[in-house]
Amino acid sequence: MTTNTQSIEVLKNVAHLEATYISNANDETPVFFYKGSPEQWSLNYGQMRQIWATRNFSVTAKSSREDRGLFNIGPMKKWFYSHSLFEKAEDLQEALSELIQFSLTGKARVVVG
Repeated sequence: MTTNTQSIEVLKNVAHLEATYISNANDETPVFFYKGSPEQWSLNYGQMRQIWATRNFSVTAKSSREDRGLFNIGPMKKWFYSHSLFEKAEDLQEALSELIQFSLTGKARVVVG
């Protein structure tokens, strides 16, 4: 069995997202985690496959709080992120895409150049 993990901070000094690739994961295996204070949640491999297949994740630059936007991943809606960590919503959108792919394939995006 191979296990690898990648994570990104999404809410400055409060929360991060963690994707774990587990080579022998089944649909019920938790592979994607929100680790915040005090909120925590996880999504399993089956959910992540469906989220990726339907591209069911999004980022919105504006929210009710200054310096914060919102992101959604599948059933998890309206979670804050810090503009100081991701100036543009597209930057977090790309990071989410990479984390979701990593949780499913174990492959990180290779940056060339």
